[in-house]
Parts: sequence; C-alpha cells; structure tokens
Amino acid sequence: MKKLLTTITLCLCFSYPVLAEEAANSLFFEKIYQDAIEQNTAIAQHKLAIAYNEGQGVKQNYEQAKEWFEKAAKQGLVEAQYRLAMLYDYGHGVEQNFVTAALWFEKAAKQDYAPAQYKLGTMYYEGHGVKQNFSDAKKWFKKAAEHGEVDALYNLGLMSEQGQGSKKNYRNAFEYYQQAANNNVAAAQYRLAFLYQNGKGTTKDLIQAATWYEKAALQDYTNAQYNLAIMFANGNGVNQDLNQAKTWFEKAADRGSAAAQYDLGIMYYEGDAIEKSDDKAKEYFKSACDKNMRQACEAYKKIN
Repeated sequence: MKKLLTTITLCLCFSYPVLAEEAANSLFFEKIYQDAIEQNTAIAQHKLAIAYNEGQGVKQNYEQAKEWFEKAAKQGLVEAQYRLAMLYDYGHGVEQNFVTAALWFEKAAKQDYAPAQYKLGTMYYEGHGVKQNFSDAKKWFKKAAEHGEVDALYNLGLMSEQGQGSKKNYRNAFEYYQQAANNNVAAAQYRLAFLYQNGKGTTKDLIQAATWYEKAALQDYTNAQYNLAIMFANGNGVNQDLNQAKTWFEKAADRGSAAAQYDLGIMYYEGDAIEKSDDKAKEYFKSACDKNMRQACEAYKKIN
C-alpha cells in the first residue's frame, strides 16, 4: 500500500507545473483580451489574433483569429494584413478566397513586407486570385529578394531560365541561382549545378556541377541525388566510384525516383559494383514500372 501511495504522490507533484503553466497561459490570454478590448490598438488586436490562431491560452479558433486580424489589418498593421491574407489563402476560419487573399497580400506588400511580396509574386505567377502575369510576378519577386527573401531569388532564376516575363537569359538565371544557392536553397543549388554541367550562363565546369549537386543532394533533393549518382557512375567531375553511385541511386530511389530505381535494377542485374541479384533487380524494375517507366516495364518482363 505504501508503494502505491508514493506513486500517487509523485504523480500529483509532477502535475503541478502543468497546471501552473495552464494557469499562466490563461492569465496571459485574459490580459491580451482585455488589452484588445480596452486599448483598441492594432498591436493589441494582433496579439489577441495570434493567440486565437495558435491556441495560446485559449482553444484554437480561426474564426476569432480572422476577426481580430481583420481589425488590426484595417488599422494598417502590416503583419496583420499578411496573416489575414494567409487565412483567406488557406481557407482557415473563412471561406477560401484567393481574390481577397491577393488584396490583403498587396496591401502588406506595398508596405515593403517581404513575405507578402513573395506571396503576391507567387499568386501572379500561378494566376491565383489575380490574372496570371509574369511581369508582375517578377516585379514582386524582385522586391521580396531585395528585402531578404532568398526563395524569391530562386524564382527569379527560374523565370530567367525559362523566359517568363522576359526573354531567356541564362546569365541572369545563373546569378540569381548562385545567390540563392549560397543561402542554402536546395532547388537553386540543383539548378546552378545543371547550368555548370551544361555550360549555360557560365563556363562548363563539371567539378562545380558535382559540388553543387552534392550540396543539394545532402538536403535530400531527389533529382540532385540522382544526377550526382550518374556523375559518380560515369566519372564526370568526380573520380568514378560505382559504390558512391549506388549509394546516391539508393537515396534517390528511396525518395521515389523511377530513374534511380531503374538504374539500381540494372546494377543488380549486371552485377556492377555489387553482387548480382535478379531478385533485387526485379524489385527495382517493378517499382520503376509502377511509375509508368517504359524501359523498366520491359526489363521487368524480360527478367520475370
């Protein structure tokens, strides 16, 4: 009996910090609620909206969050305008409405709020809530990039490479990708490697290509993992190393790359750098075939 009572006592003791934390959160919410009501300032309203939005001291309630974000947004608070736009964009606490989202993103963007500039650029790029317009998308991505949004640099590189909003310009694409890649944007590292590999916008440099593919691959960027495997398999930009090729093929295959699954199937079927295994080859061929890769389906039928 004594042991049981000890256990109960311990449980009650450990519950106190939890109850104290809940009480503190509740008092915090009561205070910001009173501040929002009495002060009627955008800052107080925004704090209350965040509490409702994130469930701080109160049950999460997107409808209430929307109401208070809107009050603060109408007073010109840029963070509230952005948050309100996000609620409309995702349909949280309000019926999803891309047009209204775009309107509030624009209000915040015109106050030089970088996240809003990036989102507005994305909406113009995709044609959500506004008519698709690559020139306007580029304008807002540039503003976002100037205010530190590194993903906007990648988007500008992609648009320059694809000729969206202006003529194709691989040199501009290279420079945008380079800036984003240096800020650890995996997609930009991949595209930068591709330009180095193909000599577009810069001098062809397979060593640099392999270097940047590896940086993106280490961030689990599937296409970079596959391309790095190919470079190790063929000895392009790196010393040929079939074991390294196999390692990177496996990483890409595990992330669903049909091409990597097919190439692994070939390696197992032919016994390249690994012990030959028809069973393993069949497994990888089937996985790639299930993704509608014709060569893999043919190989699977052949080995089966």
